[in-house]
Amino acid sequence: MFIPAKSLQWIAVAGSIAAAVVVVPPASYAREQQGDESGVAGNSSVRIVDEQIESAVPPMLWQDLRVGMSPEEALAIIRDIPEVSSARQYRRRADDDPSQLRISLRSEKIQIAGMPFEIEPRFAKRRLDQVWLVSTAQCSNNAVALLEELSAGLATKYPEAIFEEEFSRVDLSRAHRNSRSSGQSVRFSRIYSSRDVAVVLTFSFSSESPPPYPGSRNRFALSLYQIARSNYRQRSQDCDGTGHNRMGIALQYMTRSSFDARAAKLAEEIEGERAELIDQL
Repeated sequence: MFIPAKSLQWIAVAGSIAAAVVVVPPASYAREQQGDESGVAGNSSVRIVDEQIESAVPPMLWQDLRVGMSPEEALAIIRDIPEVSSARQYRRRADDDPSQLRISLRSEKIQIAGMPFEIEPRFAKRRLDQVWLVSTAQCSNNAVALLEELSAGLATKYPEAIFEEEFSRVDLSRAHRNSRSSGQSVRFSRIYSSRDVAVVLTFSFSSESPPPYPGSRNRFALSLYQIARSNYRQRSQDCDGTGHNRMGIALQYMTRSSFDARAAKLAEEIEGERAELIDQL
């Protein structure tokens, strides 16, 4: 059984979670270390109560969107986002459907690092589970610089680097080449986390090949080919002549506990595949 590179990547991610977890101490911990005016350390029972209060507050995924919100609660927050022109609930959506809200943005969309993003809240049993920010079909000329800019911003807010895949101009060229030969997108990911929230940053690269010359020489087939060829050339002129190479960007926000559980489950599945492979050798 072949274990794809993506699976091996997630083995590394899951391993890094277990090996290098950064725990941010609560504020009550600092108070305990400082002690009260009499020099006696703060009461441990107070610390326990503080930690219970902190854990009882659902973490903020993005802006004012908290995990566990109902579609109605999330809708009220999203309508206050300046770039949102309209938002409403879908009618007759099943409770297990992750998409519960229909959101329309203004033409500029949500600008992050000069890139336009759309917001996609995702629900589990009608409770907010994740928030996605997605930008599609963008010019990829500045992908390396943009990846580093977004990574630096995320690392400041989410200081634990769970997984940082290296990416250079050589990797960008290779990604487009592999996409062109396979017909599939090629992804690079980096993952950052705070104590409560994990963010998966993914760049997806695709490259369009010119249309193949038709096998049939009839006039209709040649006309279709000429139209497709003209459209391809027109698209290629975008992005300073590299419009046939495109990228998508996704920022996926979830709770740290949810990420840990998913990574552990995936690592377990991959370990089972590996054991099966060993048995077959």
